[in-house]
Amino acid sequence: MCHSGFVPSMFFGGERLVGRCAVVGRYGRSVFRACSSVAGSVDVRDSDHSSFWTRALRRSTRPSAKEMVERVDLTDALGISAQLLQSNKKPPLLEYFRNRKNEHPTKVILVRIGEFYEAVGVDAIMLVQHAGLNPMGRGIPRAGCPAVNLRRTLRDLVVDAGFSVVVCEEVPELYSYGTRTKGKERYVAQIVSPGSPNYLVGLVDHEDGVVDFERERLTVGISSAVGGFSLTEVDVGMMTYSVSDER
Repeated sequence: MCHSGFVPSMFFGGERLVGRCAVVGRYGRSVFRACSSVAGSVDVRDSDHSSFWTRALRRSTRPSAKEMVERVDLTDALGISAQLLQSNKKPPLLEYFRNRKNEHPTKVILVRIGEFYEAVGVDAIMLVQHAGLNPMGRGIPRAGCPAVNLRRTLRDLVVDAGFSVVVCEEVPELYSYGTRTKGKERYVAQIVSPGSPNYLVGLVDHEDGVVDFERERLTVGISSAVGGFSLTEVDVGMMTYSVSDER
């Protein structure tokens, strides 16, 4: 037997699902268990960024990525050792990268710099390993993708590799007459995740007007029931759920 329904918006009130599940009718408990069982692992990973990135770095198989791993220091949020910072030129916007990484320790940070989206430290290694990009230099780990290839790179990182990516865009600062040059301001435009894999910024500027949207992944949970089990599926994008009782 299968039951379905609409989940109130408070159910999706935050990026994590722990503690966000509303009790929806007689099946609310099953939905809560489903969300807790899936989102609980996210909380564990967020509490220890070093363990999370250690596991991610072990998946490195490309020679260029493995070479970059040898230069990583996970006592630093970005994975950049103090020794490398002292002996190499600092990447542009290093403090901006660090601030965003402190806010999102287990997500890949991509920042637009001109016509590229760049990453540093462990995030750069993820671009090299999973998106097939080349390292930028041999000092502090850096990598980037051309702006025109952003959605392809996000597909590699999010859909194929399972990461969440914080995409930061740039806009010109307000210009005052008499100043020599315009600066740039940057902001978090969107967090692209396996549950929400489509990057929506700039779609109106897409060259051919055709975008292949990825299907959002369902959140699935199993709970015990009398004489069998219940299977709960939650569609975050559509804000719906269904519960199937299996005997």
